[in-house]
Amino acid sequence: MTTPKQTTPLHLHIALLLLGLFTPLGTSSAATLYKWVDANGDVQFGDAIPPDAIQGGHSEINRQGLNVKQVGRAKTKEEVEIENTKAAEIKRQQEEEKLQRQQTAEANRVLLDTYVSEEDLTRMRDRQISTIEGSIKLTESNLERLHKTLNTLKSGRASSQPNTEIDAKTAKLIQDTEAQIVEYEAFVHKRRAEQDTIRAHFARDLARFRELTAKR
Repeated sequence: MTTPKQTTPLHLHIALLLLGLFTPLGTSSAATLYKWVDANGDVQFGDAIPPDAIQGGHSEINRQGLNVKQVGRAKTKEEVEIENTKAAEIKRQQEEEKLQRQQTAEANRVLLDTYVSEEDLTRMRDRQISTIEGSIKLTESNLERLHKTLNTLKSGRASSQPNTEIDAKTAKLIQDTEAQIVEYEAFVHKRRAEQDTIRAHFARDLARFRELTAKR
């Protein structure tokens, strides 16, 4: 099987011949020929690149017709801006990842310095939850009292003789009591959510504590 030979285009042969003819005697035999594509999309050869073709990229060819260097086209302003934006985003992500690693390392150090065992963690969790539970119980007791007061006010107004002045005062008391009930119920809901947050936080700390102590 015969291996096909690489052929050189006729216009390249001519360009190389002209380069040899017009190269002064004593000039280095390593003179360079340039190849580029003009504005019409045609391939051109010459010993110098026209100014209007410099931005479009070119190849450098030696006397043997071999491509010795490839110079890419100049990037457009939009391409440069896109590359700069991508580079800035990569840098930002790297800085965020570095900061995250530093914060994680610091959190791990504080965790190990604060707690000696898993029991220490669970005791602290239970203590915080218990403190909140105390405020919840007190508020629920006040809620029970407010509900009784509200029922008394409503039943008293229903059974009393019509009196515009008394009815207005009772209506105001009922309104204020109902507002207090709403406020206290919201407080209880908020504190229950805080307890859930504490449980989730300590669950993560316990898992991380076990992981860190297992590596010791």
